[in-house]
Amino acid sequence: MPHLAGVAAGSFADAAFAAPTQAVWTSDKHHWLTFPDTIVQHERKPAPRSLPHTVAAPVAMRSGRRTSSKNVRVRLYEPGDFANVDTLWQRCFPDDPSWNRADRAIPAKMHFQPDLFFVAESDAAVIGTAMAGYDGHRGWLSSLAVLPSYRRSGIGTALLEEAESALQGLGCSKINLQIRQGNEQVAAFYQRHGYTAEARTSMAKRLGTS
Repeated sequence: MPHLAGVAAGSFADAAFAAPTQAVWTSDKHHWLTFPDTIVQHERKPAPRSLPHTVAAPVAMRSGRRTSSKNVRVRLYEPGDFANVDTLWQRCFPDDPSWNRADRAIPAKMHFQPDLFFVAESDAAVIGTAMAGYDGHRGWLSSLAVLPSYRRSGIGTALLEEAESALQGLGCSKINLQIRQGNEQVAAFYQRHGYTAEARTSMAKRLGTS
């Protein structure tokens, strides 16, 4: 059997050389051998489509510190939510650095993976948020916040479950998050939902101007 030294496909620079569209050049016979016409042509598989995002059904608030019961809807963030989210974050994260503020974090999120930014809404007002991200290897969760007057009503859980569901739908098998040292209340919330502390040292580097 002749040894195959190369493969060629398509046209050649020399128009006078009538080469077949598919051919091989052999080392022992200096001529072109065409492939059979019956060679199977395999169609390329289309690129995977974006997975549809299912918004959670309205969450009925359980009785806790509040006596009233209202319907809360978890949905994707919309541009009109900015002012409410900005107010919410200023109240829930008063000590956050400038790069975590709404005017910087939200435009960046709208540019990359906007389908992983969720809000909880009650009576057309944003009362909670959850932001997630996925790099193809690990998922990350941040900015999970609920207005103090709406806490202990299942809203944080609904936001967390929505973010987890979206990440899992993308193929994510593990979610990471960071908690500031001493924030035991938030740590207890995540522990109740199956998160555990790992023996890791969190390191970071800011790129560009702060």
